Amino acid sequence: MGSSSLDLFNGASLAATENVIVVSTNYRLGALGFLYLPPAAPGNLGLWDQQLALKWIKENAAAFGGDPSRVTIFGQSAGGSSVNFHLLASKSQDLFAQAVIQSGAANAFWSWRSPEEAKQLSLEFAHLLGCSKDRSVWPEWIGATHGAEIPYVFGTLESVLPVNQTFTEAEARLSHKMMQYWAEFARTGNPAGLVATEDEWPLYNATEQNFFLLNTEPFQQRANEHCDFLKSHFSKADEPHTSKDDSVSSN
Repeated sequence: MGSSSLDLFNGASLAATENVIVVSTNYRLGALGFLYLPPAAPGNLGLWDQQLALKWIKENAAAFGGDPSRVTIFGQSAGGSSVNFHLLASKSQDLFAQAVIQSGAANAFWSWRSPEEAKQLSLEFAHLLGCSKDRSVWPEWIGATHGAEIPYVFGTLESVLPVNQTFTEAEARLSHKMMQYWAEFARTGNPAGLVATEDEWPLYNATEQNFFLLNTEPFQQRANEHCDFLKSHFSKADEPHTSKDDSVSSN
């Protein structure tokens, strides 16, 4: 129970000197291996990784000259605790014959947490990373995310949604309306078509700066206040300025 990537745990010398087979395995650590937020993150995945490695060794030891009935596991510090855990785990006990615990124990204060403590630590870890409780990966302030209109324009909502996700009747109507707008614009140059409807799409002009909001709610025409703000902001940034280095003094 060490590491397969550090020279410190290189088993070549031990294997050559003592005519034994040395196997060192990696396993998931930290949040990747021990995050506890059931049922999605049941915890102890790092220990399950180790157990899977032990199963592989038992099933394949004979292929490289080993005896599957004489497997000895050993580990130091956290690895020692892991060895101790496998001694206690009923599903691990048939996978090895002997064990060496080089410091570290299952009852060390740092090697285990109660389910309540483990869950609280996992929640604190998620909070420090800024994880949201919302299942959506997009913050609400983004509005229409990049590419969000594509399944509506092509009418592919049903085929592109992930498993167990559905669309509403309002979203289906929006998709139909958007396909109609795109097609009418291609046919006539006017998204609303040549026949007047309640969904008139006004031409943009620099004075009113109208834009047409496509949403499941009734379509709206809004003045683009955000563009006004950005325009004023960037116009100030373009103004020439004088720094201390540019000033000239005379005596």
